[in-house]
Formats: sequence, structure tokens, C-alpha cells
Amino acid sequence: MNIAIQLKRSLSAEVYKYKKTLTLWLLILAPAFVPVINFIILWQKGPQVIKPDMDAWATLINFSVDPANFLFPFFVMMVALLVNNIEYSSNTWKLIYAQPLSRFALYFAKMKVFISMIF
Repeated sequence: MNIAIQLKRSLSAEVYKYKKTLTLWLLILAPAFVPVINFIILWQKGPQVIKPDMDAWATLINFSVDPANFLFPFFVMMVALLVNNIEYSSNTWKLIYAQPLSRFALYFAKMKVFISMIF
């Protein structure tokens, strides 16, 4: 079997697995956590945080960069856990290896889905 066909089949199988899980909601809602917290802080204590002579955009960027840099590794760990949890929790690794696909195609599809989930 052609490697391109194997990659297409394994990639479509990986995407199909995550369509009806909470992983997609995590990917949508987790990046919105820091901006929502910043909005709440600036909405309630805006004049105290941003003085009239300060640049509001620079303050907002400073408020956003540090928490985002702190939380991004945890986000990567959660996505990596969820990518491999489907096969691990139901003990279906043997079933996946029994498919008529090469291990390279399986691992490459899983890695490609993981990278696309992060970025």
C-alpha cells in the first residue's frame, strides 16, 4: 500500500477519534482563559491598574504574556495526555497495531494531530 494513502487513512482515523470528545472544547476554551481573566481584572479595577499617563496596550500585553508563558507548558501536557488517553484507557494499542497501516503512518498521524492541536 502506498505511504500517502496510509497517511491519509491514519490521519482521518485520528481526526475522527477526537470529533466527539471534550478535547475540542479544551482546544477552544483554554486559550481564552487568560484574556477573560485580564478582562475581568481591567473591567473591575481598570483606573487603578492603568493610570492616565500609561500606555494601556503595553499594560495589557504585560498582563497577558506572563500568565500565558506560565500556562502554555501545562496546556501542552494536557493535550499530549488527551491525544494518547483514548488508546491507553481502552487498551486498544494492539488493535491499532493490527490495522493494515505502517507504524510510521500511525505515529506520524498522531504527531501531526498533536501539533495541529497545539498550534
